[in-house]
Amino acid sequence: MNVVPLYKPLLKKLINQIAPLAREGNADALDVLSTHLLWVSGLTHGVSIPDTCEAGIAAGEAAALGLEVSEGEERGGHTRALLLLTYADICVRNGGKAHSVQYLIEAAFRARHIKDANQKARVYRKLAYLWGRQHWNPFLAAYFLVKCRQVQGVSADVIAKNDPRVTAQHGANV
Repeated sequence: MNVVPLYKPLLKKLINQIAPLAREGNADALDVLSTHLLWVSGLTHGVSIPDTCEAGIAAGEAAALGLEVSEGEERGGHTRALLLLTYADICVRNGGKAHSVQYLIEAAFRARHIKDANQKARVYRKLAYLWGRQHWNPFLAAYFLVKCRQVQGVSADVIAKNDPRVTAQHGANV
């Protein structure tokens, strides 16, 4: 299903939600929003270049505000780890590959403490994707893919998404 045409009229509305969500302290929503906006920023068809640029800038803003809001997240939570991974992705896309490593390391440290099995697997899967696709480190990518597959109690849909062929085809945001 081609959802790109549905995003174009929503883009401004999504961007306008960033400040209110930050004021509310809603790190979960900022995580989701930053991920969607980052996805839009990487589109090569169906969205104009100014819109993709605006989406990329807004994704960075949403992720940065989400990191501020989630600073005190309890051990075992998953939102901060996901925000760290989105922010690392943004850093690499903006030429800050070396800068992104600190966010990947913190996300990896937090991943082992995540209580929700599906979210834990998701964080490990995205770590594998980012290390493999953006940092060209097949050893760390393989390590995190193994960690992802070792998580017990993962739902069937997450298990399907953990297949590297699916992740390679659709990107890390599946």
